[in-house]
Amino acid sequence: MPSKINEENKIAYILAIADTIEPIKSKESLTLENISYEKIENGFVLTMPNVDDKGKYKNLRDLPNWVDVYVNEKDNMFYIQNKI
Repeated sequence: MPSKINEENKIAYILAIADTIEPIKSKESLTLENISYEKIENGFVLTMPNVDDKGKYKNLRDLPNWVDVYVNEKDNMFYIQNKI
């Protein structure tokens, strides 16, 4: 089984997350006002709204299958956090 993309390959890691979020951002007209980024010890948390059509977020939910991140849904929001 191939290993997951992780922070050791910084370019692939950033692009994998960005390429997963971009189609959602375009569909939902997400803006800097409703997406937040917070740096935490050993990583980051990216928070974005979870709208009504849950099917639109399938790729986001599947992100941990190929990228070394946690994706949690809570309070109608997605929290994406790197694993360290």
